[in-house]
Amino acid sequence: MESTIHTASPSPTRSEVLSHSGSKPVSPWSEPDTNLKAAYGNGTKELKLHETESGCIPIPVKRLDTSKIKSEVIMAQRLSRREQQNLHFIIQRYRVLCNRMVEVAKNLDSQVFLITSALAEEGKTLVTANLAFALSGIENKRTLLIDLDLRRYSMHALLGLSDTDGDEHFLQAEDWHDSLWSIRPGLDALLATSPVDRPDELLYRSAMVDLLSAARREYDYILIDSAPLLLAADTHAMLPIIDQAMLVVRADHTPIACSQDALKILGDKAVGCILNDVKRLKYEDYYNGYYGADKKL
Repeated sequence: MESTIHTASPSPTRSEVLSHSGSKPVSPWSEPDTNLKAAYGNGTKELKLHETESGCIPIPVKRLDTSKIKSEVIMAQRLSRREQQNLHFIIQRYRVLCNRMVEVAKNLDSQVFLITSALAEEGKTLVTANLAFALSGIENKRTLLIDLDLRRYSMHALLGLSDTDGDEHFLQAEDWHDSLWSIRPGLDALLATSPVDRPDELLYRSAMVDLLSAARREYDYILIDSAPLLLAADTHAMLPIIDQAMLVVRADHTPIACSQDALKILGDKAVGCILNDVKRLKYEDYYNGYYGADKKL
């Protein structure tokens, strides 16, 4: 099943929207649990129950400080009415993408989705983060977000974490559960915060296969942000163990030949393309007229 989703990027930043609305930033999600165990970088550490085949077991999970999430991750924000009027159409594009991915997951019995691009600077990391937050809104479903762009990891920065030299990578840890970040109900993440040696070799190790095998039993959807296909061999190592792949293409930036080459590499794993950084979205004028300032959202 192939489909093309149009999104707008870069979107207005949260600071830009707030400067017009006069509002103050609010905490995106509920306040942290009062039973948190210990401070950990830009978050806290707690015990969280994880469901496994043998039952529920307590796992130390780091809770992310969601107030530090960058404004570009719009699906992570609680928006005021005025903010919704500015960003509502873009949010709806992500929700459409989310619905189509859920449909693909159901029809093709898939859980693990690779989000990649042909070249760098296409916006795949931002798209993956917004899609993960959209999926986390589905009731009774659990989503795992994995940053596997090991050469230019940036997901942690979008989610408000800083680089931490010496942190063990989750693929090198004895138990990857120890590296989990709890972002919000229904959404956990495995994030890279420090460089690793020989990243392509790391992805070929059994640890990656074991991680995905266990994650399939614990999560409904798994999103992987990977390195650009045409710039590194890393992503090629992932193709045999993922279910489906989506290619992010940046409008007026990605050469057509490069997109075609990337799709050939993905082969039958490719289920569609996401057209990013569109300057003028189809139906936007009609949408703004329907959800105008005088309309209730």
